[in-house]
Amino acid sequence: MKHILLTSIILISLASCKAQQIITPIFNNPTPAHTPNNYYKDVDGDFDKFIGTWKFQNTDTEFIIELRKELHYLTPSNYYKDLLIGEYLYKKNNIIQINTLENMDNSLISGYQHSVS
Repeated sequence: MKHILLTSIILISLASCKAQQIITPIFNNPTPAHTPNNYYKDVDGDFDKFIGTWKFQNTDTEFIIELRKELHYLTPSNYYKDLLIGEYLYKKNNIIQINTLENMDNSLISGYQHSVS
């Protein structure tokens, strides 16, 4: 009975172990090849200066873009990275031509599915 219990504990422990994830700077990376299970992180905060709502307006045109940082996004190639994502609104002569801003808070949309990534 002791052997079965000890063996079960060892197997459960081994099954729950995960390899340590390697954090690599997303910029100034000497090895640009993307390795599975790596995390390409915005360690220097390069994305931070772009985060927010930006607006351009002249007499008949208005363009609004909202940008956010999405952390630890799992790419289809099985590596993680921080992304700058966004949505926008475009008006011409006060008529909305395109508006994707509501997609920013849609939990079903992530990563490269956003209009800007």
